Order: sequence, then structure tokens, then C-alpha cells
Amino acid sequence: MSLPEIGVRVCGACNLTYNRDEILRHLPDLLPEAAFVKAVSGRPYAALLVIHGCPNACTSEFNLAVPEERRVRMGSPEEMPFALKQLRNIVGKMTEKQKTAGQ
Repeated sequence: MSLPEIGVRVCGACNLTYNRDEILRHLPDLLPEAAFVKAVSGRPYAALLVIHGCPNACTSEFNLAVPEERRVRMGSPEEMPFALKQLRNIVGKMTEKQKTAGQ
């Protein structure tokens, strides 16, 4: 079974208040039960992680095929533990559904 994909959308870096690249670099180690990929419009993902670089939170979520309940947003490094907890919960539920469906 392949890893569930988490689409990642990052801001345009117009007013950065922290290093988003550092966050992105560590995601696979922090949540190895999922694959992190660049979010592409119209493509469904197990979850969506939206990384805002500042309090303006203007990262576009237009035309992303992920329901609101599976979208996780963060706007600072301090929000990372909560974002990871949410993503683990989403991925865990989806993995459990796949196991149940396969029985």
C-alpha cells in the first residue's frame, strides 16, 4: 500500500516572517506515514497543508480538491505541533478506512 499523499501549498514569500523551507525540509521526518507533494489544482489528496509565511495568510487555496475538514493551515513554526497532530489524525482515519475496506 502506498503512502497517503498530503498536498502542500506555500505562500508566495512576499512578507516572510520565518523560514518555510526549514519546515518543508523536516516534514517527511516528522510524519513518515505520509508523502508530502506540491498541491496541484484539481487533484485530490488525503489532506492539504497550507503554509502561510506571515499573519496575512493569503496563500491561495483556489481550486484545490480537498474538503475543508481535511485542510490544515499554519502560519508560524509554533503552530507546527498542532498542524502535525491534525495531519496524523486525518491520515490515521483514512488509513483505517482503507484497511476496513480491504477486509
